[in-house]
Amino acid sequence: MPEALKDERLPKHLKRPLEEWWEWYDMRYAMPVEVDIEPGAVKITIFYDAEEELRRCEEACVKEAEKELKAEDKAEDIEWEEAEKEVWRGCHETCVEDIVLSVYININRAIDMLDRMLTRYGIKGKMERGWENYKYWARCEVELD
Repeated sequence: MPEALKDERLPKHLKRPLEEWWEWYDMRYAMPVEVDIEPGAVKITIFYDAEEELRRCEEACVKEAEKELKAEDKAEDIEWEEAEKEVWRGCHETCVEDIVLSVYININRAIDMLDRMLTRYGIKGKMERGWENYKYWARCEVELD
C-alpha cells in the first residue's frame, strides 16, 4: 500500500481516503494488502493464507489428543493408528472453524472500514470476498471514469 500511495497513476480523489484507511489498518493488522492500479479501476485486496496456521493447529491438536488418549487408557493397549484418522478429522474441523472465524472477522472488519472511508469521500467501491484453498481474500474495486 505505501508504494501505491506514491504511485502517480493513483487518482488524486482516492489518495486521501486510502491514506486514512492505511493509517487505521497498518496499526491493527499484518495481513498483506495488494493494490492494482489499472487503466479503468483500482483494486485493493486484503488476503490471509491460513494453510500454515491450520497445519500447526492440527499438529498440536493431534499431539494433545494422542497424549490424552494414551493417558486415559494406560491399562489397555490402545491402537493409536486406528484412532488417528478420526482424531485428525476432528482436529481439522475444530482448527478450520477457529481459524476461519478469526480470518472472517479480521478481513471483513478491514474491508468494511475501507468501504466506510471511501463512502465518506463520496466514492463507491464494489466489494468481493472469496476463498481459494485456504487463502481468504476480500477486494474493493473502484471503477475510474
